[in-house]
Amino acid sequence: MADSISISELEMSMEKLKVKIASRLLTPKLINIYLGTIDGFIQYCRNEADVTLNPNNYVSRYYELITGLKPYSHPGTSHLKRKARAVLIIRDILKGRIPARKYCYNAISIPDSFHDDIKLYEDWLITEAGCSHNTIKTRIGRIKPFLITIFNSGCTNIEALNAGILVDFIRSIKDGYTSIGKTNILYTIRNFFSPVHI
Repeated sequence: MADSISISELEMSMEKLKVKIASRLLTPKLINIYLGTIDGFIQYCRNEADVTLNPNNYVSRYYELITGLKPYSHPGTSHLKRKARAVLIIRDILKGRIPARKYCYNAISIPDSFHDDIKLYEDWLITEAGCSHNTIKTRIGRIKPFLITIFNSGCTNIEALNAGILVDFIRSIKDGYTSIGKTNILYTIRNFFSPVHI
């Protein structure tokens, strides 16, 4: 990515990107999300920059603005993933790269205070439940947002978990997941708290 780019160069580059996206994406809803995110980036740069700007700084700050997360952290909802992906495509275009088919986000770690709990759960899934590597990975992936959310709400160990924190978590996933996604997360949480392995 160049150290600086003029606003007019950025606008030209983004208009070309919008044409490509409009011709390649399949659903109008997805096209609108991507184009709206790109238009928002152009406007953000116009409002924030003088004649030239450092695109790397602006892309990372815009990512943070629209996702509410540090660049380039994993967004929690499907809607935010679409917006985040549009920003990552902008980043690739400004770096002169072909946009990736799939993006990896900065991993959000499970808080240290829950590492022993996760290790016990993984061991149980392997030895007692006989789960495959992919099943274990999926279940840990489903339990991770739960542990991060309860940690951020002040619950630093499983023994401190109470009904209020659990209800708050359930409310937090209400709009961010499909009904199947919510069911899978709640099933995994129930499985995690199964007395068999605790």
